Amino acid sequence: MEPRKLAASLFDELAEATHDGIGITRASYGEGEAFAHGAVARAARSLGLEVETDPACNTYMTLPGTDRAAWPVIIGSHLDSVAEGGNFDGAAGVVAGLAAIASLQQSGTAPCRDIRVMGIRAEESAWFGTSYIGSPAALGAQPPGATETAPRAANGRGGAQPRCRARHPREVM
Repeated sequence: MEPRKLAASLFDELAEATHDGIGITRASYGEGEAFAHGAVARAARSLGLEVETDPACNTYMTLPGTDRAAWPVIIGSHLDSVAEGGNFDGAAGVVAGLAAIASLQQSGTAPCRDIRVMGIRAEESAWFGTSYIGSPAALGAQPPGATETAPRAANGRGGAQPRCRARHPREVM
């Protein structure tokens, strides 16, 4: 797929699905953030990428390299947003990573190592009483059960998804 069309299509899809009347709201572990992770995963699959999640529900989309044992190049950002934020808040890093992979594919370039685009969960952690849920989990540093016990914000938004299970992040890396 042409990289610019891919990026424009993803940004349009995210804006349409997560516009709240004033801005964009993709609450951590809420419907908007879940939609965003699903949208980028679908786009990644359309590019033929491997798609995986970790126990915190971070999304990893990988273009395999010729040397699978080499450390991967990781590109990405978070997919949640602040309340009434902007459409590019976080999503730009993930969309840029997918567009870069589409550009490599379009040019016929095969990378020597895996290129992994990461969609991080719960970076805008104002929704919870703890900061940055997805990033420490990706590094294997999140305390066990943190995504199951994080309290909802006073407005009822957010809330971890207790059935979000996959391989441990160290197995994904």
